Amino acid sequence: MFLESASKANATTIVSTPLQFFPPHLAYQLSVAIYIYIGCTAVLIYDVLDNFKNDFKLLFFYRMKLPTVLYFVTR
Repeated sequence: MFLESASKANATTIVSTPLQFFPPHLAYQLSVAIYIYIGCTAVLIYDVLDNFKNDFKLLFFYRMKLPTVLYFVTR
């Protein structure tokens, strides 16, 4: 009996989306910002994976000069 009433009470307090606590205009801006962040992260991961072979060659098969060091520092 106690567990049934506790589960009913918790079912009404479970939050399915954290943006429901914000005003609508702010929730919209936050959701757009989250989508932009996810998109930028996906592009960054794609770039790293796409250039991994070339970066490996540059690191181990060519001489290390200042431009190469700067390239890896900025990556």
